[in-house]
Amino acid sequence: MKRLLARPARSSPQRRKSRKALLIVLFALIAAVVLALTGWTYVDTAQVQSLPVKQEANITDYGYLANVVLANEIIPTNSLLSQLKSYVAPNAKRRHDSWQHNQAAVNASCPVKYTRLKYSNIRRFTQKPYLLGGKRQPECTNCQTEGVWPNVCQYLSNGPVCPQEEQSQFWRYLVSRAEAGAPGYEAMLTMTPCDIWPYLRGRTLWVVGDSISQEFMRALQCFMMEFWDMTVHDIRGEYLAADELKDVRERVPGGWCVHLPEATRLCHLRVNFPAEMVRLLPDYERLTMNHSDIVVFNVGLWLNDVETYTREMQEFVTYYHEHKARLPYFIWRDSSVQHFNTPVGNYFTDPVSWDCLPLGTLIGGLGSITIDDDNVIHRNGPEELELIVEGGWRNKAARPMMVDLEIPLVQTWNKTLPVWRYHHHYHENPDHHDCTHWCHPSPYQMWIYDTVLVLQNMLPQIESHSKRGKFNFLHTVDLDPVEESDDAA
Repeated sequence: MKRLLARPARSSPQRRKSRKALLIVLFALIAAVVLALTGWTYVDTAQVQSLPVKQEANITDYGYLANVVLANEIIPTNSLLSQLKSYVAPNAKRRHDSWQHNQAAVNASCPVKYTRLKYSNIRRFTQKPYLLGGKRQPECTNCQTEGVWPNVCQYLSNGPVCPQEEQSQFWRYLVSRAEAGAPGYEAMLTMTPCDIWPYLRGRTLWVVGDSISQEFMRALQCFMMEFWDMTVHDIRGEYLAADELKDVRERVPGGWCVHLPEATRLCHLRVNFPAEMVRLLPDYERLTMNHSDIVVFNVGLWLNDVETYTREMQEFVTYYHEHKARLPYFIWRDSSVQHFNTPVGNYFTDPVSWDCLPLGTLIGGLGSITIDDDNVIHRNGPEELELIVEGGWRNKAARPMMVDLEIPLVQTWNKTLPVWRYHHHYHENPDHHDCTHWCHPSPYQMWIYDTVLVLQNMLPQIESHSKRGKFNFLHTVDLDPVEESDDAA
């Protein structure tokens, strides 16, 4: 009995060390599994500490992390590991958002067949999303050809292409937002070109605006890479080459089209100011626009004062209101975020420095503007930053105009706000400072998903406007399970 009640012998120091080593190894294995499943965001703490930080900001808070410590800045460089801190995004609220439209009908109508990639493979980085330049599954054609556009559209070279390391970082950022439960990101990552095809088929989608719209057009035509023959048709040099079109040609700064199957086109029309668009609209048919076409329009970044911007926008409002019935169907893409080192990020005066920074940093410090897992912006700093929450002064002025005109909005501001680390490689001159444009892939690709959502939501209005009823097949076939690919891209 005494032996049974005796205290167990203490383990030897050597045994305790072995047990401790075993626990460390076990913890490391668990951490490795978490890293593989969720993706960690690495932060260069030296860089973060060099910037002003709000005293009350909590660096472990995910809302702070997403916008301030750059969930999009993932640095896997081994030499930096000793200087880095790692954070895990919460996983509890993940939404398995997916494509709700009739997949069987979409597949039947799509002239180029795509296998939808599994999100589980995308989050493990074994399959590259089509949106980020992944090759068409099960096989591709244009991806194997020689030339400028095949390289551009796979984000390899010959354009404002992000370095490969940063392309991986951006991919991981999108996955981190999906894992955090931010709506839309999982569907964005699994989107195929066939998801947008029903809204393009038999008409032209015009991307009209300045250089930001130009880059959005490049993102679109690259996403649809397997649908066209890698030939670009110049609007001024080809469509407007005739002598009788000289007056229109002289009013068009530039633009191009790519031809897709079934009399479908993607076109970019360069317009830098609202007043320029008003001067072109009376001749829209001579530009080869049709009443059944869709125009995704934005201008404004060339105007840096509220008064001029509002006056020119009002010219467009007046013209559109009077001629809406005969014009193509219009969609307004909101003005994109700029990340200059100015009070609210836009370029209206020389920045304090030419470093691109998170919005609000200059007057509120890091953490003064955050975005939550529902893509909602929050202000944690001075009242002057409320303009950022409202979408910037251009969007604040234009939004009510579009609502009054019943023009639907592609809202990109909130999602784009945290992505400030890719404002480079747009210009060949490395000394050219730019916090307006991005390299590819980046927000431009995110906007494709946002545009598809608007096209889906506005389908009845588009049908009514065009009087063609072309897309009813989306609602006439029972939903079939989508084919998914298990193969690595």
